Amino acid sequence: MQEILNIIKEYNVEKIVVGLPKNMNGTLGPQSEKVLNFCDKLKEVCSLEIVLEDERLTTVAAERMLIEADMHWSKRKK
Repeated sequence: MQEILNIIKEYNVEKIVVGLPKNMNGTLGPQSEKVLNFCDKLKEVCSLEIVLEDERLTTVAAERMLIEADMHWSKRKK
């Protein structure tokens, strides 16, 4: 938590966005519970707004953007 607080101060962070790994059907699984617990702990030490961002299909979207940019598969993997 201290490292996060250091980053917040160093970069004058105004809002924190946290990825929430939902299941494809929209339900919350074990990883989501870990993220929510982390956010609860973060709220105890930080007064900034915390926004939960649905992570479903973000990898697919990023991969699609890299393909459209004509990036070779070996570079995409890195």
